[in-house]
Amino acid sequence: MELGVYKIGKRYYASSQPGSTPAVPDYDHVLFIRDRWCYSDVSRSDVNITDIGRFRKDKPDDEIQTWSNGSGEQIPEECEICELRLPLSFPVNLHINEKEKSSMKSISYFSSRYVLNWAEKEEFDLSPITFCASRALLKKLMLTPSHRRGIWHSWIYVFKGTVFFESDPEEPNHGDANEAAWWGTKFEDIMRTGDTGTPGYKGEDVSVRVTRVINIGQHHILTAAKVTCQFPGCMKDIPENYIELKTNTELGGRSDQTWFAKNKTQAVWAHCLVGNLSTVYFGFRTRQGLLTSVSKYSSADLERQGKPFWKSGEMLSFLDTLLSWIRENVEEGASYTLDCDGDTVSLSKKELPSLVNMIHKNHPGSPYRTQR
Repeated sequence: MELGVYKIGKRYYASSQPGSTPAVPDYDHVLFIRDRWCYSDVSRSDVNITDIGRFRKDKPDDEIQTWSNGSGEQIPEECEICELRLPLSFPVNLHINEKEKSSMKSISYFSSRYVLNWAEKEEFDLSPITFCASRALLKKLMLTPSHRRGIWHSWIYVFKGTVFFESDPEEPNHGDANEAAWWGTKFEDIMRTGDTGTPGYKGEDVSVRVTRVINIGQHHILTAAKVTCQFPGCMKDIPENYIELKTNTELGGRSDQTWFAKNKTQAVWAHCLVGNLSTVYFGFRTRQGLLTSVSKYSSADLERQGKPFWKSGEMLSFLDTLLSWIRENVEEGASYTLDCDGDTVSLSKKELPSLVNMIHKNHPGSPYRTQR
C-alpha cells in the first residue's frame, strides 16, 4: 500500500501511516502564488513614494552622516549626490584589480540598523511605518509571480507595529560580488567622473542613500537606496533629477534583444520604482568587460519594451497581496523566516536572536537601548 502524499508548492510530504493524512510541515502559514495575470488590483497611480532624507556610511565602521528633507538645513557635503559625467571615449575597461576592490567595497547590502540610525539622528517618527525593507528585497517580491523558478529567503521581526525584513546571512552569495557586479560598480564610478583617465576618478564606491516611504494600499514601507548620480544643472536634489545606472551585455542578435525586453526591463523598472527614479543609463559591455556604449532610458521606455512579457500592475498587486498576507499572520514581538520556492511563500515562527537584538539595540523607541 502506498503512503499518502501531501504536496505544497514543489515540496512533497509523506504521511506517517498508509492512507492517513500527512502531518503539517514545519511552517505556520502558506501563500500559494497564482499566475501573474491573476494579480491586477493595483496600478502605478495607486503607489505614492516620498523621499524623506539621506545618509552616508561607506564602511561598516564609519560614523553615519545624515540629513532630513524637513530639517530646513543645507545638505551636508558628505550627503551630496554626484553629477553625471559621461565617458569621453569608448571602449572603457571595466576590470578592477584587488587594490581597487578594497577601496570600492562599501555597505553594499541593506540593514535595518542603518535606517534606524538615520531615524534616531533625524528624530523621524516610526509609528506609522508598517514595513521596513530593502529595495533589493522589495524588487524581488514584485518579480515573484513572473520568476516562478526564483527562490528567496528573508528574516522577519515585528517590533512596535513595524515588520522588519532582514537578509538571511546564511543565504548563498550574501554580500559577495561576482566579476560582473564589480564591473557595474566601476561603471557607476566612471559615470561620476568621466573615465578612469580623468583627475576626478578615485576608484571609490560612494554610498549616499536616500531614505523614502512607499505607500501602497494600507502599507507604509520605509526603505533606503543608493543614488549614484544626478543630472547637472540647477534642478538638483529632486527625484526627477536622479539617475539609475545599470550594465548589460551588448544587444547583438534577436535573442539578446528579446532577453533584454523580457527580463532586464522588468527587473530594472521595479528597481527604479522602489528607488523613486525615472531615468536609467545602461552601459552596454562585451562579455569580456569592455564598456562600448551608453544609452538613456526612461522608466516608461522600459515598460513599453517589456509590455509583451510583463505588466507593472501585476507586480504591484502581488506585492500588496503578499504584504497584506504577512500582516495578517504575524504577531508583535515574534520573529519568523519567510521562504519562497517559486510556487509558495511560507512563513514560519522561529527564534532569531541576532535580528531581535539588532532591532532592540538600534530602534529609537526601544526599552532595550542600554544594551548598546
